[in-house]
Amino acid sequence: EESALTCHNRMRGFSVWPGTFLYLQLDDEKPMKVKIAETRVLGETTEATQVIEKGPGKGDGLRLVCADGSILEVLRLQPATRKEMDAKSFVNGWQGRTARWVIPAAEEEG
Repeated sequence: EESALTCHNRMRGFSVWPGTFLYLQLDDEKPMKVKIAETRVLGETTEATQVIEKGPGKGDGLRLVCADGSILEVLRLQPATRKEMDAKSFVNGWQGRTARWVIPAAEEEG
């Protein structure tokens, strides 16, 4: 429901404490909680979607499309119980599966 710039600024404001989190789901697996460590806003726009893709360039991160079509690129993240890593290292563990950002069931009801 927010723009990439708003999400980026919120992530910067909460980076130390309490942190900014996102839930990702690979195919039909249980959603995983991921802490966002570093982002940037891209100057391009596209159609809104929940599918997360890796950017085409070598140093690109994970591209999340926001509600207004603006793109937030996640450069560094930390899955629960893991060390912080760059987006490329995180994507290597996907093994060809499709990733989506999701809202956990408990938050949808409340």
